[in-house]
Amino acid sequence: MRWIDSLEMKYGRFAIHGVVRLIVIIQAGVFVLYLMEPRFVYLLYLQKDLVLHGEVWRLVSYMFVPRLTGSTLTPDYLWITFRLLFTWMLGDGLESVWGGFKLNIYLLIGMVGTIIAAFAFGGVFDSWLLYYSLLYGFATIDPNYPIFFFFFQMPIKWLALISTAFLVLGLLAAPLSQWMATVLALANYLIFFGPDTLKMLKHYNTVAGRRRRFETQLMRDDEAVHRCTVCNRTELSDPDLDFRVAADGHEYCVDHLPGKQDARNDTPQAH
Repeated sequence: MRWIDSLEMKYGRFAIHGVVRLIVIIQAGVFVLYLMEPRFVYLLYLQKDLVLHGEVWRLVSYMFVPRLTGSTLTPDYLWITFRLLFTWMLGDGLESVWGGFKLNIYLLIGMVGTIIAAFAFGGVFDSWLLYYSLLYGFATIDPNYPIFFFFFQMPIKWLALISTAFLVLGLLAAPLSQWMATVLALANYLIFFGPDTLKMLKHYNTVAGRRRRFETQLMRDDEAVHRCTVCNRTELSDPDLDFRVAADGHEYCVDHLPGKQDARNDTPQAH
């Protein structure tokens, strides 16, 4: 994307390299504090009303709250560990392809989108949707990257599809505002990959159209162009046969031209 390249030329030196690693480390610390005092995380979530009451740190601190599962007494240690390590891997993968500055811009757009969603539609936000944007970005760049999910391996694109299915299921009973908030929070993915996706779909439609035209032409090539009105012979059934269009507008083979048939009928019969 040219506008990002222009920004990188001017401000690339300010990029935070390893930014996702830093976020994951802080999230791990937040999780430890959560185990010690569960109410601590409520100081970090992004919530419009609390920000307007002066708790402006929430505009950034929500990024450091991992999606916490289980009850406050029995958090799911396994899933938290998996998510943190997996997020680390996603960040390293995207940074190795994009570089630090582009990844910073990607995360920044996601943060701005989440903040706009919070102020436009309300709700409480943590870092979960930004995790989705990292997953989608990685899966788009390298869809067949193998990941090990417990005891079996699958390409990361399937994990992205499964995660999307769970995301949609969670939104089925949600109001329209929650759908719009989700779209805004994933604005970074739409901005980065939307144009290329549209180009790919346009290219696919063009190729599909050419294929349909080609197949139609093949079908036409298999159909007869000439057919005798009388005997139904065609140039396919008799390649040496000639055809003519008579005065009545119908096509005849040379053996059944109307004038020729009349001439045969007028020929005197031998006795």
